[in-house]
Amino acid sequence: MTTMKRMSIAILLSSLLLAGCSAAGPAFSPAAPAANSALVYIYRPSRIMIAPISPGIVIDGEERILMKNNGYSFFYLPAGKHSFALKLTDRYKGLAQVNADVQSGHTYFLKVDGDHSSFGMFKSISFRLLPVEERTGREEIAECKYLDPAKSEKFSKSYLFEN
Repeated sequence: MTTMKRMSIAILLSSLLLAGCSAAGPAFSPAAPAANSALVYIYRPSRIMIAPISPGIVIDGEERILMKNNGYSFFYLPAGKHSFALKLTDRYKGLAQVNADVQSGHTYFLKVDGDHSSFGMFKSISFRLLPVEERTGREEIAECKYLDPAKSEKFSKSYLFEN
C-alpha cells in the first residue's frame, strides 16, 4: 500500500471519528420564550482538538444531556436558584459548576468551553462552564447544532478512551 493511500485512509477514519463526536442536529433556531419560566441555553462551540470528549450537563443534580462538540440545547426552568455543572471523568479537569438565580421571562446563556495542551508526550484537556452575556451567546450559538435532551445519552463519554 502506498504512503499516499495510507494517509488518505487515515484522514478518512479520523474524519469519521470526529463526525461522530460532533452535533448533527438542525442549525440553531431560537426557542420561544416563556413568560412563566426562564429560558437557559447551553452551548459548546466547535473545538476540533477536544471534539472526542463530551461532558455531561447536570442541572440541579440531574444529568440532562451529553454536550457534544458544536452542539446546543435549551431548558425552561422555574424562577429561582439553579446549579449547572459539567460531569467529567477523572481523566479530565474543569471548572465544573455555575450557580445562577434566574428570572421568569429572561434568557440566559452558558458556554461549555475547553482547551488542550501538550507537554511532550503528556496531554492535558480541560473544560469550563461559563455564563456569557446574551449578545455574545447569541453570536456564538448561531454556528451550533441542536441536541435533543430526550434523545441524548446520559453519561460522560470519550470516543478515544474507555472511561
